[in-house]
Amino acid sequence: MSYKIARVPKNYQGLEPTGRQIKDLLGPILEEMHQVVQHCPNQLIEAWPTIVGEKVAAMTKAVSIEGGIFLVKVQNSTLYSLLSQHEKPKLLKIIQETFPTLKIRNILFRIG
Repeated sequence: MSYKIARVPKNYQGLEPTGRQIKDLLGPILEEMHQVVQHCPNQLIEAWPTIVGEKVAAMTKAVSIEGGIFLVKVQNSTLYSLLSQHEKPKLLKIIQETFPTLKIRNILFRIG
């Protein structure tokens, strides 16, 4: 008959518990989760219809974020002109204030 011997941590004197309390672990785990959520570009892509409104959202599609550049496809040249020449600074400011951790520098509109 063999008996399994429990492993004892190195330098353990038998005076302290070997486990950790959940309160000691929870803080760092929650902080890490918060950082992941803050840097999630999908939130901006999903929020695009809310930012531009229902009418414009129906004619545009947020595509991607790469290197601080937010790519949006538009349906026609008239909308492209309107967004890129007149609305771009306003939209960029809203995005930068709403999602400061994404560090969006520019919005590129493409017909497609």
